[in-house]
Amino acid sequence: FIAAISHFLLMKFTNFGQPWLAWNLMLIGIIASIVRGIKESRKESVKTYIGETMKYFGICLAILYCSLVFIFGYNDLWEFSYPIYILIYAVACFFMGSIMQFNLLKWTGLLCLPIMVFSVYVSYEWQLPLLALAILISYIIPGHVLSAKEKLQNK
Repeated sequence: FIAAISHFLLMKFTNFGQPWLAWNLMLIGIIASIVRGIKESRKESVKTYIGETMKYFGICLAILYCSLVFIFGYNDLWEFSYPIYILIYAVACFFMGSIMQFNLLKWTGLLCLPIMVFSVYVSYEWQLPLLALAILISYIIPGHVLSAKEKLQNK
């Protein structure tokens, strides 16, 4: 979310020649996610089918995202990348929401589909705020709701 907004702001409102460098912020998120995942897996005393499915689905998504970055970068096809990433968010959230039986995540995943369609019809630079919106809707909001639900259940 922050990388997409930063890229957009750098591209639109500054003379910075390489606004795409904002995506290097993703490395911080990747490292934090890996560290958190390792810590949480050590605390788990029981492995569940859903937990294992989510873990391997996450690994599959990471492979998919990295492969697409390579393909888009190698072939200089970035103008097609964001609608495809939004589509992946939609499918991933719908799938994860279905597995977890968390309807908000399913619906927010489906909400990404019209964003994806709209993003095809706008210029590359305006796809960035749409990507940020899709991330906000499909990951950030449901993540906070799920976290709050978990805190309530643990009390």
